[in-house]
Amino acid sequence: MNSVLITVVALFVLIILLLRIQRSRPLLQYLFFIRHSLLVGLILVGLAPVALYLLPNMGQNLFVIDTIWGIGLVTALAVIASWVVMFTMLLTIRSAPRVMLDIYRPVHAPRWLPKWVIRQRAWFFALLTLPILIAVYVHSDHVDQSWVTRIATVPPWVQNAGYGAQWMQAVQAAPAWSRAVGLAVGIAPAWLLLRVAILLRSWLSPSLDRIRAALASWLRPLLGPLPVSIQNAYSDQNVRAFRHDEAAGFFILTLVIYFLGFIFLRPDAPRVSVPALSYFLLMLILLGWLLPGLSLILDRWRVPTLFVLLALSYVFWGVANLSGYPTGHVYNVVDPPTDALRRPSQPLTPERVYQLWSQRHPVAQYPVMTVVTVSGGGISSATWSSQVLTGLQKQLGASFSDSI
Repeated sequence: MNSVLITVVALFVLIILLLRIQRSRPLLQYLFFIRHSLLVGLILVGLAPVALYLLPNMGQNLFVIDTIWGIGLVTALAVIASWVVMFTMLLTIRSAPRVMLDIYRPVHAPRWLPKWVIRQRAWFFALLTLPILIAVYVHSDHVDQSWVTRIATVPPWVQNAGYGAQWMQAVQAAPAWSRAVGLAVGIAPAWLLLRVAILLRSWLSPSLDRIRAALASWLRPLLGPLPVSIQNAYSDQNVRAFRHDEAAGFFILTLVIYFLGFIFLRPDAPRVSVPALSYFLLMLILLGWLLPGLSLILDRWRVPTLFVLLALSYVFWGVANLSGYPTGHVYNVVDPPTDALRRPSQPLTPERVYQLWSQRHPVAQYPVMTVVTVSGGGISSATWSSQVLTGLQKQLGASFSDSI
């Protein structure tokens, strides 16, 4: 009863506070404009609690990563996703007044906010990833330690400097801080990527301005029917502020990375283990670029973004059907050739199964093949099986899951 009363009082106080702010500033309108950026930020914050506490049997697997580079990849993508939230949120806030025909006053940083906070805003937005990084650190407790053996030999220059004993002590302690190394492996390239983007932006600004001018002259006939306010909003010459063409460039770059993953991480490609959480974060980054850009355009005409996405998906589905490409659960049935029916097929014996398995699992690396049999055919059976396999993998490490 006390918790319910506290919740009601807190909501009442929050509503009163929002109404007081709304009287002087268009707070609710701007919250609506940045709704998709806020949604991506909430997903970053809430993914780990929801997966671990509401869906523990299935969600916990997302945060069990068995390699240092896998932890680094997830960390880098999570940090980049938080910066996408920062980029799109600030860009939307800056562009909304012009797109909306200047009916809303521009929003500026509060005077009481320290300048160093504004300068270091990228790292404050990166705090959104703390729940994910903590969950990965806690649950990835069986990280592959094969890299430790490669650094076990003391380099000659270290031995000559008299630090051989300290080197061996660090090697012996390496398994304890290997997960921290994985987090550092992800944070470092993300930070370098941010710095390189800022430096390239300043160094190449004259060339980029010429490219923008050429694109503007090419796009001007296409943008002619649009209101002047929207044309001005998307052609702002304030080089020091965030720009829409930069956001579009980052979206295209992310899309290229996505398609490269589609090509090189196919099931029939050489076996590469990529954490499932990295796929989710990459899709979140794509949506983080796409949804705010679409909503900023569509909000001018009060068109729901979800409606446009559903319409586009229906159009793509129709085009795929017209082109003869199978969609959904509909597959073309092709009669097999008669000569294939006359040829005797090789029976799938246990020896044949092991032969096929050993082609992708060399005996030197995988001396044991693990066979998993599950009874039942529903969600409960799959849930219990995944829970058992997850527990075994946490105890035995990556070698167990690779041997299945």
